Amino acid sequence: MSSNVLGRRYAGALLDLGIRDGHAEPYSGQLEAAAAALGAGPAKKVLTSPLYDLEFKKKLIDQVTGPLGLAAPVANLLRLLLDKHRIGFLTDIAASYRELLDGYLGLMRATVYTAVPLDGAALGRLRVLLQRKMGHRVELTAKTDPAIIGGLRVHVGSKVFDMTITNHLSRLRGMLKHQVL
Repeated sequence: MSSNVLGRRYAGALLDLGIRDGHAEPYSGQLEAAAAALGAGPAKKVLTSPLYDLEFKKKLIDQVTGPLGLAAPVANLLRLLLDKHRIGFLTDIAASYRELLDGYLGLMRATVYTAVPLDGAALGRLRVLLQRKMGHRVELTAKTDPAIIGGLRVHVGSKVFDMTITNHLSRLRGMLKHQVL
């Protein structure tokens, strides 16, 4: 079974609990914090290694996540993943949970790339335009990329709106190459 399918299955189950309990959004933050603490580096190596016994791994999870104050369903999910030898999918599960939660909330995440930073007013206007185009609330993140030269590129889910000078020059170059003289 692929990590994406597993991630969505476990994330969907936790989201159902979160919606029922009214804690869907806090669970997301807790799951992301747990994934950051356990889903990479030495902790992940220990948790996914057959060299360490289950009790040691459970103590490690409790030690690392104790300060995070995880809700019972999130902590139970971590134990279940450990018992089922699927703790290595924690990062995928956290990403799937965020995606499913965004869908439930009618929220789309977008990233806009520009050559220079955009001011708050420009970001606000862009957010309104994207919300109209996509039909959902949009949470917008701005990043700079000097390779763009000018214009902007927006990533919303699987869609990319590329209105950069770099893209226009690339398309023009392609048209000129195929032009018969």
